[in-house]
Amino acid sequence: AGVYRSSGDTIAIRVEALEWGETLGNPDAAFDVVLGSDLLYGPEETYGPLLRTATAHLSRRGIFVLAVRWRRPKKERRFFEMAGESGLEFVLLEEWLREEGHDNGSGEGGNNDDGSCFGGCLLPWNLY
Repeated sequence: AGVYRSSGDTIAIRVEALEWGETLGNPDAAFDVVLGSDLLYGPEETYGPLLRTATAHLSRRGIFVLAVRWRRPKKERRFFEMAGESGLEFVLLEEWLREEGHDNGSGEGGNNDDGSCFGGCLLPWNLY
């Protein structure tokens, strides 16, 4: 998928099917945001291709926003370790928003009793 700002406040969104490890039709396409959700439930062998595809299309200052539901933390931690080895740094959404000056002070989000998260986790991936 791609988001393009054509002029002023107009934003256009393009969505394409894409297999991990491949690039879009235009391999030089770089985006400010690459967004993914529920991508870590597959085998660990998919992590490398997923990271290659995501990083291939990130602009120099782009961000990879990844929504994760912890199902198998040991396995999923391996994805974040691999991401770090490829130069990506993952931070919690609330932390990133504060760093970018978007903290609303609501205090919403946090960990549920079962360790799952709603509205954002308070633990970084390496402490989960």
